[in-house]
Amino acid sequence: MFVAKLVAWFADRELTLFGAWKLCGAALMPGTLLVALALRLYDWLTIDLMSLSFFYLGHLVMGLIYVLGSPLACPKLAAPTENKPPPKNPFAS
Repeated sequence: MFVAKLVAWFADRELTLFGAWKLCGAALMPGTLLVALALRLYDWLTIDLMSLSFFYLGHLVMGLIYVLGSPLACPKLAAPTENKPPPKNPFAS
């Protein structure tokens, strides 16, 4: 969560702590599906224990990639407003 918040801060993106929590939860879903597939393959004796560990490593790498890349999809921070006078109304008499 704090890594996603830090990436969003450096990229000038709007992301709250609760938003970072939800973003990280969603970013770990594809890796979870990968591990579920790997466990099913291990259960069917298609892969061995060493291959299962590589799938688990891929799960961690995939989650890290999504956590680092997802804050870049958040909206950008609004530019700070300066003390400019409001524009003149051309329709006012």
